[in-house]
Amino acid sequence: MRRLLVSAVLGAALLATTACGGNPTRPGAMPSPGAVAGSGSPAPGAAVPSASAGSSAAPGGPKSPVPGAAAGLSAADQAICTGRREAYQQVVTLTQRYVGLVEGRIAGGDPAKRQVLADLQKALADYRDHLARRVASAVDQRLAGAMRADVSYVSKRLTDLRAAGADYDGKVFTVVDAIVKGASKDQRVPAVCAG
Repeated sequence: MRRLLVSAVLGAALLATTACGGNPTRPGAMPSPGAVAGSGSPAPGAAVPSASAGSSAAPGGPKSPVPGAAAGLSAADQAICTGRREAYQQVVTLTQRYVGLVEGRIAGGDPAKRQVLADLQKALADYRDHLARRVASAVDQRLAGAMRADVSYVSKRLTDLRAAGADYDGKVFTVVDAIVKGASKDQRVPAVCAG
């Protein structure tokens, strides 16, 4: 009688585990989203709409921010955001290269640091000028204000880099590191453009 009872309990537990989509052989395994949500859910790996998708899809409804896209901005402002990302990419590439040189992951020594620093100063100036030229065409006032603030921010970083001189591993690295860490924290345009 005990064997029948134990077999019945284990069988019920196995069925319950299988029905919930769990994996008893892997500790901490979570059931798949499809197993929990029911048969009407999308296949694993498919995009699952967010809870706010319904309200943003409705005509005239509030628009939710979309990561990597300038949600809620006009086509002209979205073009400004896209152009800003393209212009800033050169700054990102050069700051990463400079950090790699200082940390020894990239060979080249002081001559390479000097060249990358000159290229970085030019990229920052180009980016600042890019923002300054387009600020008047921004439709959204938040974007225009953010662009003006970032023009000042980038100008200050350029001044700091020039003042650092040839102290490549010290003062220059400190400014470059601040640019890397402040890309999303100190600049305001990325927040308005959602990236």
